[in-house]
Amino acid sequence: MKKWGKLALLMGLFWVLSGGVRAGTPEKGARLFRRHCNFCHPGGRNVVRKGKELYREVLIRNGITSPEDIVKKMRHPGPGMPTFSERRIPDDEARAIAEYVWKTFRKD
Repeated sequence: MKKWGKLALLMGLFWVLSGGVRAGTPEKGARLFRRHCNFCHPGGRNVVRKGKELYREVLIRNGITSPEDIVKKMRHPGPGMPTFSERRIPDDEARAIAEYVWKTFRKD
């Protein structure tokens, strides 16, 4: 295999192993949501606490009006939700999840 072929193969392998997504992309937020949130919030629902779903109108009704508020709630949750510290989910990943939730779970 020629030098450039090996380089392309290594770059492709790196891309796949790194998750294949760039920071801030919707795919990253979706992937992280599935890893950290989907167990309790499948499809934006809440299997632990009814009335605390992730649909935008429900979030707004509960005082969460932006992706920044979602990150704050991840860091300082209410009863029934684990705390997602910066060590557990770094800020860039928490922001990707929050943006994914804010853009995805809408009923309009």
